[in-house]
Amino acid sequence: MRALLGKRSTIKPPAYEWQDRALRIIDELGIPPKKRNAVFRVCKQHPKRVIEKALNDTKELVKEGERWRYFFKVIENKEWKAPPLSQPLSNGGERGVLKKTP
Repeated sequence: MRALLGKRSTIKPPAYEWQDRALRIIDELGIPPKKRNAVFRVCKQHPKRVIEKALNDTKELVKEGERWRYFFKVIENKEWKAPPLSQPLSNGGERGVLKKTP
């Protein structure tokens, strides 16, 4: 009985939603071990909708072969569309803050 209890391992769940998303992408696209950190970085830097769109585009366009390579190309192309969160908007407002117009 003690042998069974001693071998029991616990797996901690992801602390953040983007970590769970990265683990799902790694599983679905078969990301090699050397590129897994890049998936976590991409999932942390980009909004959920961008990641989901890139994943769906990858699944639709690449039916066989190394789909993970295409995923990174799609993410790279989507990066120019969304400025970083620290950059102010062109209208002078702050990102995520709605201002009433006169």
